[in-house]
Formats: sequence, C-alpha cells, structure tokens
Amino acid sequence: MKQSVRFYEFLTVVVIGLFCYYTYRYMLSLGFEETLGSTIAIISLSVVGISLVTIFLSNTTISSRFCKLWWFWIIWLLFDFFVLGLRGEGVANIVFVTFAPMTFLFFYTVRQQSDRIPQIATLGFLVLFVIAFLINISFLNFIQIDYGEEMGITNLVYWCLCAVPFIFLIKRRWIFFTFLVATTVIILMTGKRSANICLLLMLVSILLNIRRQGGKTKNLIFIFVGGIALFFIVNHYFSFAIEGVMDRMRSIEDSQGSGRIPLYHDVFRVIETNSFFDWLVGRGYGSITITKHTNAHNDALQMLFEYGLVGLVFYLLMLWNAIRSTRILYKHNSPFFMGYLVSLIIFVVLGMVSNLVVFNSYFAFICAYWGLAEYEISQYKYLKK
Repeated sequence: MKQSVRFYEFLTVVVIGLFCYYTYRYMLSLGFEETLGSTIAIISLSVVGISLVTIFLSNTTISSRFCKLWWFWIIWLLFDFFVLGLRGEGVANIVFVTFAPMTFLFFYTVRQQSDRIPQIATLGFLVLFVIAFLINISFLNFIQIDYGEEMGITNLVYWCLCAVPFIFLIKRRWIFFTFLVATTVIILMTGKRSANICLLLMLVSILLNIRRQGGKTKNLIFIFVGGIALFFIVNHYFSFAIEGVMDRMRSIEDSQGSGRIPLYHDVFRVIETNSFFDWLVGRGYGSITITKHTNAHNDALQMLFEYGLVGLVFYLLMLWNAIRSTRILYKHNSPFFMGYLVSLIIFVVLGMVSNLVVFNSYFAFICAYWGLAEYEISQYKYLKK
C-alpha cells in the first residue's frame, strides 16, 4: 500500500516538474527565444499520457459531476477532431486542447490515492509561481517599458496569476503574505487591466473572509500590519505603475477596450454567415483566425465560434459547476475555499475581457487546483449520505 501511495506521489512530482519546465520554455518562447512548438508539444503530450496512465492504474470510480463533465468534453474533442472532418488547425492540436482537462482529472485521481498530494502540489506550484515571476521581471527589465503600460509581452503575468490559488493553501502567514505582495507587485508592474481587476476583487475577498471567520485579534493585527507594509511598498516603489494603470482604466472608452469592440464586431460578422452545422459544432479549433484576429478576447464568444452551441453550453456548465463548488467549500469552511473563490474570480474576469479556457497553458494551473478541491467536495457528499 505504501509503495502504491509513493508511486502516485512520485507521478505528481513528475507532472509538476513538467509544468515548471513547460512554463519556463513557453514563457521564454514568447520573448527571448524562437517558438519552441515541438518542445511544448512533447511536454503537453507527456502530461496527457501520464494522466491517462494514472487514471487507468488507479481504477477508481468517478462519481463527481464535474469530472463527468470534463470526460464528456474530452470525448467530444476527440469526436470533433477525428470525425468532423479534421477542421480548424489540424488534428495534432488535440494534445493542446486536452492538456487542461486531463490536468484536472490527474489531480483529482492522485488526490484519492494520497493525503500528501495537496502539500506536494502547493509546494510545486509555488516554485512555478517563482519561475513565472522571475521571467516576468526579466522581460520587464529587458524591454524597458514604462511600468503600468500594457504591451503584448505583459500577458505573461497570467502565468503568475493562475498559480495564485495555491498560495491560499499556505499555512505560514509570513510566507502567504510574501507571495501576496509578489502577486500585487507583478500585476501592478505589468499594468494589465484584467489582472488588476482580479487583484482588487481578490484583496476584497480576503478581507471579507477574515471578517466572516470572526476576525481573531491575532489575525487582525497581522493583516493590519501587513496591509500597512503592503501599502508602503506599493506607494513608495510602484506609485508610477498605479498611475499608469489608472490612466489605462480611464482610457477604456477612448480606446474602445483596447480594440476589443471592433474585434467583437469582426467576430460577429463571421458568425452571421454560419451554417446550421457551424452554429451547432462551430468552425473548429483555431478557426478564430479567419476573423483576422488570433483570439476573441472573450471565452464564451470564442467557444461559440470554434465549438458552436456544444462548446458554449459546455462553457456555461463549467462556470455553473465552479460556482456550485465554491458554495459547497464555503458551506463546509474548507481550506480550499479561498483559493477556489480566487480561481472563480480569475475564470470570470479573464473569460469576459481576455482568454483563459481557450488558452490551455495557464488554465491548466487552475484545473489542477479544481481537481484537488473536487476530491474534497466528493468527500462532503459521501459524508452527507
């Protein structure tokens, strides 16, 4: 039994190691190096393969509705890629689109096998956060932008942002606060409006959660002192970044949402020409490029465009399950609650004004957290019976 448990823990370490290397190479490929499509594909394929082997060997029964939803989506993607005419960018991309779903199922499966998986995953994703943080800092110093100004390269902040839910599993307050400060700093420096909205909602949620828990004197003192320190750091070193972000917030109307409104018009013009088949199953993975744009900057819209009503319904069901899971964790005062709430905030905000679900790399980080939390939720249901 112990050997079996250690085996699954070893696989978890391997997968997280692949995630870290994946993050490192992927982020570098968007800035300092040429695109490393083959390397990224091999890493994605390795994670998908390990996930399938793990699920097969565990021989566990999946009763979770969220897991069943992910399995439906994977089966549909296989059908879409291999049966419906190999549309979109080609069948080889099945590895990329199944990367995030298989990550969810992997972490759900290994969590059933060992109680140490959350600790291993937390440590691993904190390392991943540090890697992404340092690469972001390197990019910002290398290209010498005005802090608070948005550029395409600043999208790399999302690799940090999507690893943030794991910091809420940290038990030591000073470590938690350190990562919270790092999150605040990197988001302010990159100037991404969507990331700043996530940050604001996250900080408000933390304060409301402390109040909900009764706000013990010791915790309140720590938060008060920490808040003052955070305010001093940001105000002293990053006031220029805040000014840049505020200027960008005020310019939303003039810039038409950084060109999003014309982009949406272009997407809808193509959608208006849809056949019945296109409405039902979409135009295929990656087909959004026929609108002359690389993405739709809205997950629901892009899911409708590429996967039709089937994809849109799946997206809405995923959102509904995430909201439902958040409520269950809140009700049971779970240690996974705050991280899940933050992941839901990221899911909604980025899904509305940017892309998350259709960008399978950093979305997989959130799927990993959801997989761990889903096991906890399944145990609550079991206890109720």
